[in-house]
Amino acid sequence: MEKHPYVEYSAKERKEMENFSKSYKEFIGQVKDVVSAVDYFIEELKKNGAKELDKVKKLEKGDIVYKVHHGRTVAVAKIGQLPFNFVVAHIDSPRLDMKMKFLKEKNGLAILDTQYYGGIKPHQWFTIPLELTGKVITKSGKEIKISGIYTTITELAPHVDRKQDGKAVKDAFAGERLDAILATFPTEDKKKKDDGDKEPAILKTVYSYFKKMGIEKEDLYAADLSLVPAFGAFELGVDKSLIGAYGHDDRICCYTGFKAAIDSRSKRTVIAYLVDREEIGSTGIVGMRSAFFRMFIYELMEKMGVEPTEYNYLKLANESFAVSADVTVAYDPVFPEPTDPEGGFKIGWGVCVERFLGGFGKMMSVELPVAKFRSVLSALDKGKVRYQVGDFAKVDEGGGGTEAMILADDNIPVLDMGPALWSMHSPFEVVSKVDLWETYKAYKVLCEAEI
Repeated sequence: MEKHPYVEYSAKERKEMENFSKSYKEFIGQVKDVVSAVDYFIEELKKNGAKELDKVKKLEKGDIVYKVHHGRTVAVAKIGQLPFNFVVAHIDSPRLDMKMKFLKEKNGLAILDTQYYGGIKPHQWFTIPLELTGKVITKSGKEIKISGIYTTITELAPHVDRKQDGKAVKDAFAGERLDAILATFPTEDKKKKDDGDKEPAILKTVYSYFKKMGIEKEDLYAADLSLVPAFGAFELGVDKSLIGAYGHDDRICCYTGFKAAIDSRSKRTVIAYLVDREEIGSTGIVGMRSAFFRMFIYELMEKMGVEPTEYNYLKLANESFAVSADVTVAYDPVFPEPTDPEGGFKIGWGVCVERFLGGFGKMMSVELPVAKFRSVLSALDKGKVRYQVGDFAKVDEGGGGTEAMILADDNIPVLDMGPALWSMHSPFEVVSKVDLWETYKAYKVLCEAEI
C-alpha cells in the first residue's frame, strides 16, 4: 500500500512544510480581495529588488521586472534565456460585489444591495461575518481604500420559516436576497419638514460616515467594493494538518506560483502571471482574454533583443511551457457522489495533475500532448514531488475550465495543476498543508524545467 506523503517526510522536510504553511496562513488570513492581493505582491516584488518594466530599457539575466494592469493584474518576469516558462494563476475569488446603486433604505434600515461574483451557493453567505473592502475614486481623483466595515446577511429563525421548508435551497436562498445590513441608527434630522429634503434619515448616517473619510455621496458611483468573509485562517484538526480560510481558490496558486517563480534558478525566463476575472469567464481588460498578456510578452521580447512580431511571439509560445495554476475538487467523505474515490483526487496526497479538464464529453478540455505530459511527470519525479493524477469528477457529474484554454489558443503547451480543496467556492475552503507544500515544489520544478 502506498505510503502517505507526510509519513515519508524527513524531520527537515516537515519543518520546511510547516514554515511555508505558516507564511501562507498569514497571507491568506489577511489578503481578502484583489486590491489587497495586488498590494501584497507589489510589496514582495520590491523586497526582491524587482523593477517596473516600463523603467527598464534593456533586460539582463537575473533581472526581476513587473507590470501592473489597472491595479488588478500583476505580470512578473525573472529574466533568463528564451523561451519562457509560465505559471498562470487567477487572483480573484467568488465574492459579493456591490450593485451600481448599492445603498438602499428598507423599513428604516440601511442595506447593501449586492450582486454575487463567480459561481457561489448563496445559502453559504448568510449569517456569517462579512467585511466591506475595496476602494473609491473621488471626483478629485483621489483613491481611498475601504476596509474595517463589518456586516452580515440575516436569516429567518426556525420558528417562523415554515414556508421556506418546502422550497429548493436555490429558491429559499435566492441571489437577490443577498443584502447586508449597513446601519440601524438614523441621523437626527434638524431641518424643517417643508425644506424638500426627502433623504431617508438612516442613509444620512451612511453618507455621514463616508464623508468623514473624504467620500461624497456621488463618489460612491465610482466605487469598487465587495463583501468578503471577515474571518482569518485557521489550522484544522488535532494534527493541524489542514488550513481553512476564504480565497484558497485561487490565491493559494498565486502565492505558491509567485514564490516558485522568484525562488527558481532557471535557464529560461520565468513568468508569473496573476490575473483577474477568471471566476466570470476571464473577460474584460484585466482578464486573461485581454491583449495585456501579449503586450507584456512583446515588451519583454523587445527589451531582450527580439523583434516583437506576431510570428516571433507565436514561435516562442510554441517552444515555451505553461502551468495553469488552479485548484481542483477533492473527494469529499460527506458528499462522495460526484467524485470517483479511486480516480479522483484526495486531500493530503500531493499536488493534483490534470491532463484535461472540461466535462460532458471533454468539452472545453485542453489535453497536453502525451509526450510533453510524460516530460512533466519525469520532471516531477526527478524533483521528488509528491503528485497525484486523476479526474475532476465522474463522467457527466460536472466540469470546468481554467486559463489553460486561453493559453492554448496562443499555441502555448499548458497543463492544469494545483491543490485539491474541500468546499471549493464557499466562504471557508479547506486545503492540506502537504498539498500546499507539494504545489510550491511542483511549480518550482516546472519553472526550472525544459519541457
